[in-house]
Formats: sequence, C-alpha cells, structure tokens
Amino acid sequence: MVNNDLVIAIKNALERGQHIEQAVISLVNAGYPREEVEEASRQVHMLVQPNRQLQLPSIPINQQAMDKSTKKIITRIIILGVIAAALITFLVVYLV
Repeated sequence: MVNNDLVIAIKNALERGQHIEQAVISLVNAGYPREEVEEASRQVHMLVQPNRQLQLPSIPINQQAMDKSTKKIITRIIILGVIAAALITFLVVYLV
C-alpha cells in the first residue's frame, strides 16, 4: 500500500521544481523508510511520465539526522519521566 502522504510530498516537491530523485533523498534523510519512499516515487513517476523508466539514486542515508531525531525523542521521554516522577512526589507529599 502506497503512503499517500509521501505521494503528496513528492508531488509538491515536483511542483516546486525539484527533481524526483532529490525528493526521494530528502524524504529518506528525513527518516521515512526507503522502501515506502521508493514505492511512492514510482507511483508519482507513473502518473507524471508513464512511458519513461524511473532511475532511483543510490540514497545515502543521513545518519546524523537520524541520530539527532532519535536523541530528541529520548530526551523528551526522559523529561516526561522526570516530570511524572516530580508530580507523583508532589501528590504523595502534599495530598497524603
């Protein structure tokens, strides 16, 4: 099943003048699964240029971007845990 959000993102990139290959690389580097992005790009390509073979680039995954995203998520989880612990402590101390 093709991810419609990715199809729309690729169509929008094409409307802004980006090449489909650039859109694919950007989406994969943003953290979307490579297989889903490639499937969406093939669908868009078939709609736009049905008689031309799509040549997808070898996609270098931006490991630093993925690492930053993962670090942000972990940091937010830790912060929420600290807030929850503080709230529970407050409730125990002041309401019991």
